[in-house]
Amino acid sequence: MIEKELKITGRRIYVVGNTCSGKSTVGRKVASKTDIPFVELDEINFLPNWFGLNEHNPRLFQAKIIEATKSNSWVIAGSYEDHIRVTVWKDINLIIWLDLPIATILGRLVRRSWKRWRTHELLWGTNYENFFKHLKIWSNDSLLFWAVTQHANKRKRMLAIVTNNSELEIVRLRSSKEIDSFLRSFH
Repeated sequence: MIEKELKITGRRIYVVGNTCSGKSTVGRKVASKTDIPFVELDEINFLPNWFGLNEHNPRLFQAKIIEATKSNSWVIAGSYEDHIRVTVWKDINLIIWLDLPIATILGRLVRRSWKRWRTHELLWGTNYENFFKHLKIWSNDSLLFWAVTQHANKRKRMLAIVTNNSELEIVRLRSSKEIDSFLRSFH
């Protein structure tokens, strides 16, 4: 549900949510509708062989975020909240929070991973999906494990952001239907 009427005062937009909530898809659509640059944090973060700068070289990751958001307007999508806080947090005008139910996220995750694996879709440079790794729900390398174990934590952190940042425009979308409605009305 869109909890308050949207009055966008700028065009520096952060799309956040759990894995497979649709951050990149929504971010691209918002960027396209507003004709402003889109920045996908996973694309900046992941080097060949799934080497994540966020873990192995956080300063370089943060420098890349700053470089990618040099313009006056941008849409940035990803869940690297700690890195966003030290780079572009002060510049954000709007947060679009995709707060989907865990059942929706898990269904999307399985379908997306299966499709990417079956079609051998190239992701972020030289990386490919490993569907079966995600079925190992006991492993922290599994996106299923990640989605389930992080869902409540991400929601708790975002609720704190909503409570403690009244100056920010925050749109919380809780279903695919709400996301579709928001995108239709966004301009």
